[in-house]
Amino acid sequence: MTDKIEYKFDLKFLVNIFFRFRKHIIIATSVALFVSIVTSLFLKNYYRSKCVVLAYNANSLNPATLFLRNSFGSAIVGSSVITAGNAEDCSRIMAIMESKDVTDVIIKEFNLYQRYDIDTNDKKAYSKVNRYLRGYTNIVRTDKNMVEVTVEDQDPIIAAKIANRYAELANEKGSQIFKADITRHAEVYKKKYDEKYKEIKRMRDSINYIESSKKGDLGDKLYLQKMLESETSILGQIKNAYEVAQISAEQKINVLSIVEMARPDFKPVRPKRTLIVLSVTLSTLAASILMAAVIELFRAIKTI
Repeated sequence: MTDKIEYKFDLKFLVNIFFRFRKHIIIATSVALFVSIVTSLFLKNYYRSKCVVLAYNANSLNPATLFLRNSFGSAIVGSSVITAGNAEDCSRIMAIMESKDVTDVIIKEFNLYQRYDIDTNDKKAYSKVNRYLRGYTNIVRTDKNMVEVTVEDQDPIIAAKIANRYAELANEKGSQIFKADITRHAEVYKKKYDEKYKEIKRMRDSINYIESSKKGDLGDKLYLQKMLESETSILGQIKNAYEVAQISAEQKINVLSIVEMARPDFKPVRPKRTLIVLSVTLSTLAASILMAAVIELFRAIKTI
């Protein structure tokens, strides 16, 4: 004759179930404990490295402030103060880091196809390697308006190298973009200079014609001379802007600075073996008790 228990699904009922089926529950939990320990030991360690960069304010990098000129017309390189960037500048650096140009270099330089064990003959190989890289990389803007790049890898040295390479490539690519923009400005200045030069030449020709022919109105001559003086001054300003843009395009321009260089951290961040073992063991214990309760309730229903 079986012992009678009260079939009310509460804590007392679960405690009674545990003692009633304790042998099976303990066996199942012990097996889960053993398996989770063994499995966790075979899991590969992942290490994390962090690189923090400060984005420069785009307005402080423009030719007019980066390369001032003295009274003799000589370029004074680095004479302006480059200021820290805002949220928009951080977003620009983050976009460069996440761009195809940068990620492709990272994939190639660190041989990530082989590192992530991806078959290059697979049609989806490129998508897979990018997905893995995004999964192991986190690029965020901090509350201090800096860009933080964290990278995880099974090798702590490689993790640090990849994080630092992101910063280097972002600076190189950002500098190229900025210089290309400066070059476009220089071309615009050159075009304006040529147009203004031709305009001034026509004024001088008109003045020379009036002087040589002695048929022109003196008022027209004075007006043209005044206009010539004004236009010559503008031509000098355009020439100065053009030369400054040319100098800027030839200089090395950093769009960011590394505040914290990534260094290898030999303490693994995952897997959390203790947490894995505890979660699996406790989950199995709870599931075993619940299963035993369901079985017992099912038996009770059948006997009614």
